[in-house]
Amino acid sequence: MRMRLRPYRQGDGAYIVKWVDSQRIHTLWCANQIAYPMTEETFETGREAGIAKWGNSCFTATDQAGTPVGYFQMSIHEADNTAFMGYIIVDRVCRGMGYGQEMMELAKQYGFQLAGVGKLRLAAFDCNVQAVNCYKKCGFIVIRYE
Repeated sequence: MRMRLRPYRQGDGAYIVKWVDSQRIHTLWCANQIAYPMTEETFETGREAGIAKWGNSCFTATDQAGTPVGYFQMSIHEADNTAFMGYIIVDRVCRGMGYGQEMMELAKQYGFQLAGVGKLRLAAFDCNVQAVNCYKKCGFIVIRYE
């Protein structure tokens, strides 16, 4: 395994801000829920709002040297025993190399084995083909809402 999953730490935002390096990536990543162009401060404000509103837990995926290479948030909904993932991103230099799939597999392990949820959900724009394909490879099923 090339990757480890750990709780988000202050300072990880500096990496994430660099990964969101265009308005298109920004929109696909956060659906404009955080102001663009994003700064570490606006990222932290958005992250803290998600924690307050949804109870999000924030995770950073690191390579074996401990350098952040991915990030996502997960909120657990106890009423229906599901979890929702969002703000999923992998460092641009790691995209297309299996890091996204590896991070999603670790996220699934956390959700199903550690948190004990029965279903794990996420949302992606149809035009974000690379992300949708990654999620499909990890066993997620596409459900369309019109």
